[in-house]
Amino acid sequence: MYIQIKALDQIAFGFPLSGWLKEQFPDITLLDADNFSDDLVINQELKMIKEAINCLLFIEAEPDARPGKTVRLIEFVLRNKQTRTFIHLKGDNEVLKKMFSLGKADFNKDLTDEDLKQDILVWKAVQK
Repeated sequence: MYIQIKALDQIAFGFPLSGWLKEQFPDITLLDADNFSDDLVINQELKMIKEAINCLLFIEAEPDARPGKTVRLIEFVLRNKQTRTFIHLKGDNEVLKKMFSLGKADFNKDLTDEDLKQDILVWKAVQK
């Protein structure tokens, strides 16, 4: 899941590593959400996360942007003990800092694409 928490004019569609992820995880379902997503999108993605065994969560956040309804997705992932999760946070955001301090401690922050790929491969190897 790729979540963007940014100004509306800064939101880009599609995760930059989606092609690589599809090579590594052929059965992956890629989800996108942003701080302007409506209830329909958020509810559908929550349903899919609840059914998942593994979840890769990538969050890009600008410092002053409000997370909007994505808070529900992020909180669920942080509190869910049933799903094996890999989390990467890019950027600094006060609301997210507070959320992450209360949830799962295991997350990566501001990695380069190559370091991120390497960490995902390590995470993938451990699940086997």
